[in-house]
Amino acid sequence: MKHFLIRAIFTVLSLLFTIQAISQKKDSFKFAYRPVVAFKFAPLSLVDFTPTILFGVESRTFRHQSIHLEYGVVRDFYKRTQNGFDGFKLKTEYRFYFPRPIKVLYNAFWGPQFIWKEVNASGTATVWRNNQSYQEIMEVRINNQTHSYYLTSGCAFRFFGPFNFEVAGSIGLRRLKVSVKDIPEDAVLSGGVGNNSIFNPVRGEGTHHLFGLNLSFKIIYPIN
Repeated sequence: MKHFLIRAIFTVLSLLFTIQAISQKKDSFKFAYRPVVAFKFAPLSLVDFTPTILFGVESRTFRHQSIHLEYGVVRDFYKRTQNGFDGFKLKTEYRFYFPRPIKVLYNAFWGPQFIWKEVNASGTATVWRNNQSYQEIMEVRINNQTHSYYLTSGCAFRFFGPFNFEVAGSIGLRRLKVSVKDIPEDAVLSGGVGNNSIFNPVRGEGTHHLFGLNLSFKIIYPIN
């Protein structure tokens, strides 16, 4: 709940920054920031429940517009689970930048965002066999696949030297699919996914549709 409130607060703040930028008088507009190419690193992703080394690139498309892509490797760097987990995260955005008012030091943007995240965990678990007539211990693999559809809004600031700093908040829907892999057709995981020490994905086996908030911070090296 605490993490949810923090994300909600920063999402609202990023929206307010965007509204302030577009509410200026037209004659005060200077230009819209949109890099030819920008390379990015997201340090906040390293402190997630599923830590991710996440890098991104942004490239200019049309006037006041750009496309943003990120790819990350998910690993259990902090050994929070018994057997560890791995996976990947892919994010894509199409951004619309607002003309920047002369007296404003940040560049506001908004746009649609799609995230595909997949996490796999393996380990030994107790399963029921043959219509739950007996139990057996075997190797299983739990797969967590998330598709997120967000509307994002944020700002890019000058940081230090050639680097910029970006903060953004996103709101939307997540589709989470939890499944158990590599077990025989007659096997049923004893106690369900959530009660196993292999990996606890918050939700049990099946497909779940959830409300989502996403918060991101990035360090940017732009090539203008």
